Amino acid sequence: MPPRKKTLGTMDSVFGDVKKIYGALQPALQDLAPQQLQSGLGKLDSAVMKGVQGYENVRNRIDDAEGQAMGKLAM
Repeated sequence: MPPRKKTLGTMDSVFGDVKKIYGALQPALQDLAPQQLQSGLGKLDSAVMKGVQGYENVRNRIDDAEGQAMGKLAM
């Protein structure tokens, strides 16, 4: 596997793990956070979701560009 592809694959794997971990911890954070921090959890969730969407948009663009390049090479 080319180094760039390996690096992107590793980043994708790490990002997927972080999403799973945050998804598992998020309900516990809501249940266990002190009252003073409850309002901040909504902001944290919103920031995490924006990050997830941004990452997935970039990943999809990379996948699309790779697919187009491979298609052109096959011609």
